[in-house]
Amino acid sequence: MENKLQKFFGGKRLNESVFNGIYVLFLIALGIRFLTQLFADFGYDSWFISEFLINYQGGFVRRGLLGEILFFFTQHSGIDVEWTIKIISVLFLAFLTTFFVRSFIKKGYTLYILPLCFFLGAVFYANSADLYTTNSWIKKDCMMVSILIFSLYACRSKMPVLCKVLLVNVMGIFVILTHELYAFFALPVLFLLFVNIYNRGQLVRAGLYAAASLLPSVIAFGLACLAHGDRATADAIWDSWQVLAGNSPARPIGEDNAIVAIGWDSVQTFRMHLEYNFLKTHYGLWSLPVWLLTFPLVYYIVTNAISVFRKETTDYDDSSKTTLSAILLFQLFCMIPAFTVLCCDYGRLFFFWITSSFAIFLIIPGDIASKLFPPFAYRWAAAVNIMLVRIITPGRTAMAILMMVIGISSVSFSVINMINTTMVYQILNLPIATAKLFIRLFM
Repeated sequence: MENKLQKFFGGKRLNESVFNGIYVLFLIALGIRFLTQLFADFGYDSWFISEFLINYQGGFVRRGLLGEILFFFTQHSGIDVEWTIKIISVLFLAFLTTFFVRSFIKKGYTLYILPLCFFLGAVFYANSADLYTTNSWIKKDCMMVSILIFSLYACRSKMPVLCKVLLVNVMGIFVILTHELYAFFALPVLFLLFVNIYNRGQLVRAGLYAAASLLPSVIAFGLACLAHGDRATADAIWDSWQVLAGNSPARPIGEDNAIVAIGWDSVQTFRMHLEYNFLKTHYGLWSLPVWLLTFPLVYYIVTNAISVFRKETTDYDDSSKTTLSAILLFQLFCMIPAFTVLCCDYGRLFFFWITSSFAIFLIIPGDIASKLFPPFAYRWAAAVNIMLVRIITPGRTAMAILMMVIGISSVSFSVINMINTTMVYQILNLPIATAKLFIRLFM
């Protein structure tokens, strides 16, 4: 396949300087998107702002801890909560970007994959056809992955075990009571790391100690699941912010609002997510086969791009690839509930899957990461890699084309949204995006 692509493009391989130019244009497009969103006014009604506003003014409810802190801060400071949320989001986005860029440069890995729609680029895409009035970086996602990174560093540090347990649980409880999805991509791998810490030849005993160490976080997850909330809770939360904003009479809560979502019926929500994820059709395409193709393509790109765009300082060999692959497959397995019945926000789920996997791969020493799972997991990962390489031979031209055309529908299944999240579309749309930013800032 690589040879056919080389012939099509009229050269031995896609010229690296050409792809560098395309990459820079893509970064500019994402930067313009970010600035357009930064200075947009969203208001309490938007899904992105309202997700942060869930608090305990209607009683204890899932996802309410950060909102309660924001409510207290806004009440006593008088600072506009929307800009507080934007600043928090920007700080965590900056931390996450700095972490991955520095880690990739230190390891000699290619930066090409970082801004793609399933990695850091995922936070710039939204669930709307008008991607310049709504966005995804104003979410709790960057904060959640950042806290996982802090926890991974705590686990590999030389501090006493008790300090590790306390620190990991304090951070874990905070983020789980802010958004329970953290439990799926963080707690399983933290459990395995604690097993490694306790393991002195008695695996069962180490497993029990590891489970006991994470019990506070597990209890917090159970409480978050039980405190589901209802419409009365949602109305009380909305009214609390209306009073704080001085809106009298209070405006009614909109239906397309994250606060309302906490009161959705669980069974109906599970069915809705299954339908949106796997049974939806758009422009004659059925979502299930599209996702069955997208998952292996994303996996193929992230496991092969590092070696394809290899630098002299890169130590990414077959063993490293197998370790990364095993981590990716494990994280994907742990997130199956989220990918099936708990969520239809595939843009953020891919973001959690890929960023958490790379965080583990980059932070945990290779000798530990290569023994984190049972031996069969690494054999399976190696077998999957061999199968995919036989289908598509890794090469720079093939990899560059895949990276330029891959797209992830942010919410549910939408062909338009998948196209809008591709590198090609963002570059072609750059003049329009620039004009919209100019109008927003100067007119």
